[in-house]
Amino acid sequence: MNLIDVPLMYLAVLGGTLALVWVALRLSPAIRERVLKGEASRRHALDGARGILALTVVIHHGILSRGVPHERPPGLSLAENLTWNLIIQLGSVPVALFFMITAYLFCGRIIDRKGHIPTGAFFINRAMRIAPLYYFTIGILMVISLGDTGWHLTVPWSKFAHQAGRFLFFNFVPTYALNSMEHAFDVVGTVWTLKYEIVFYATIPVMAVLYRITKSALSLYAIPVALGCLVDPIYFLFLGGILATQVEHLAAERTWAWWQAAGVLGLVADIVCFGFSRGFTSCLLLAPLFVAIVQGRRWFSVLGLRPMRYLGEISYSVYLLHNPLLWVLVVWIIGTKEYHAMSDLQVVLLMLVMVPAVIILSTCTFLWIEHPTMHWISNRSKRGKSASEGRLQRSQ
Repeated sequence: MNLIDVPLMYLAVLGGTLALVWVALRLSPAIRERVLKGEASRRHALDGARGILALTVVIHHGILSRGVPHERPPGLSLAENLTWNLIIQLGSVPVALFFMITAYLFCGRIIDRKGHIPTGAFFINRAMRIAPLYYFTIGILMVISLGDTGWHLTVPWSKFAHQAGRFLFFNFVPTYALNSMEHAFDVVGTVWTLKYEIVFYATIPVMAVLYRITKSALSLYAIPVALGCLVDPIYFLFLGGILATQVEHLAAERTWAWWQAAGVLGLVADIVCFGFSRGFTSCLLLAPLFVAIVQGRRWFSVLGLRPMRYLGEISYSVYLLHNPLLWVLVVWIIGTKEYHAMSDLQVVLLMLVMVPAVIILSTCTFLWIEHPTMHWISNRSKRGKSASEGRLQRSQ
């Protein structure tokens, strides 16, 4: 592959998938309404961005599975370095923007509620939102580990239970082989990001207290900066979401174009200069792009189109489930060597079959796993709000 092939493949799969989703939504209004009925009050551009980001990660793994090394090989020419950067950043930039979305949503909630976040309810709601689909994905991994060895255990039951149990802790506990699959984690590799999301969730009550004490949104920056300096530079990426909570309403109409131009230039600079969006510099480069997405103005408003919003609704399922499906396709059905030998056109056509399969599966898991838990969370929040209002009225 060269520097031109990668964006052409990306645009072909992206455009083809969006066209297929548009047709499917036209033909299946019942499914469309069931998936989209809960997003009327949300920001459509942000929802659409989630869908595009998840789809970009899928395409990234489809290209990466052709034998592209995860580490930069030595001795690459300038064009080869840029090509490698682009392939890796197709996965890295979406993750960075997902972290910014998380910070934007929850720090925005802290500001809107003046720092009053019910800690217990918050953690229960987050656990119910993340855990069910995660454990479903780990269940798929266990099935694949059995299928990979002819549907029988190659280790004692006790050892298999111990190996499987290590996958239950959201990557906080190191994982190794599973039933003789030495690289079992690769089947569900995208779950690595959940650890950082969970750590950030754990700091939300602390951030809320700091905001109540200081009455300043600047206090929200303290925890991600501390985590970025002391734990992992990846936590700096959450700062972009916090920035967006403060500038989205301050930005006048005449500044929209400036944010959009800065966002596009920052994205290009991040891809050209870095092979992975991880630290403070990447946050500075990508934050304007995220602000432009949140504003959703002018040509960023296309993110609010229905196919993208649909993908945004099922993006968590798409993000977690595409890797196991891709693994089954490449390893079991086609063969790794045969996949590596495919032409760019063959890979594009194959992905235009695989990605709709991921979307169909993700729609099912959204309706049967995610949506019921989201409905439970919504009802629980309403009951908690009613109880709080009742206590307030009795105290007056």
